[in-house]
Amino acid sequence: LDEVLTDALLKAMMDSAPETFERKPSRFRTAWKEARAAAKPAYLAAALSSGADTSLTADADNSDPYTFDLNAYAAAVAVRQRAPDAAARDAYAARLGARVL
Repeated sequence: LDEVLTDALLKAMMDSAPETFERKPSRFRTAWKEARAAAKPAYLAAALSSGADTSLTADADNSDPYTFDLNAYAAAVAVRQRAPDAAARDAYAARLGARVL
């Protein structure tokens, strides 16, 4: 994956939450870190069983497709956990779409 593009997309995912519904960005980042840590063992097992050459050790190596996928998944889980309702999730999706496009 193109590291500049994936970094920009993940940054947009992370920045759109505080701009939409999360008043304290640190709470969203904490939810993201917790979601990532919880999902990491299963992601790593799946990646290794497919023969992938990844360790998922560098959290910020978004040029690795497995790392990027795990980071994006964790952002989606954090949004689901932190957004107060469906309207906030929809607003987040609209903000993210506007930033990316």
